[in-house]
Amino acid sequence: MSENAFTVRAAHTRDVRFIVELSREWECEGSTIGEAAGETGHYLQKLDKLCLVAGDLKDQHIGYLTAVRARPDYAIIAQGHEVLEIEELYVTSRYRSSGVGTELLIQARQYAHEHDIHYLHVFSASRDIKRALSFYEKNGFAAWGFQAYADLRHQIQNRD
Repeated sequence: MSENAFTVRAAHTRDVRFIVELSREWECEGSTIGEAAGETGHYLQKLDKLCLVAGDLKDQHIGYLTAVRARPDYAIIAQGHEVLEIEELYVTSRYRSSGVGTELLIQARQYAHEHDIHYLHVFSASRDIKRALSFYEKNGFAAWGFQAYADLRHQIQNRD
């Protein structure tokens, strides 16, 4: 087997402390804007929804995904239809581009299929939005909106 071999499974209570560690690792990377690591209670609540964990062959935790079922009021989704909201998806830097994130999404899709959910939705606050968008597009997502911000405290205004 290759050095990047891994498994993905439903998370259990024993996995939560590792998910918290991964969440803190993600926060320390500074890769997102306005998001913070979750704590133990946050992830314990996710176990009865959808919480997946990825591990390598040595059973080291290398990634996770959390998602919830929702009925949002999005113009792109038929009214009243349920969606699976991907809340968090994180893979450690060593395992990025090795298929771990894609496999987490494949299993989220399987969950959606088993629960007659026809839509997946994700929001990203990534600082590298092009890379995040490319990843999700490669996994069958399509962008349908755009959000941007301007921090006026740091912009020079040229007014006469």
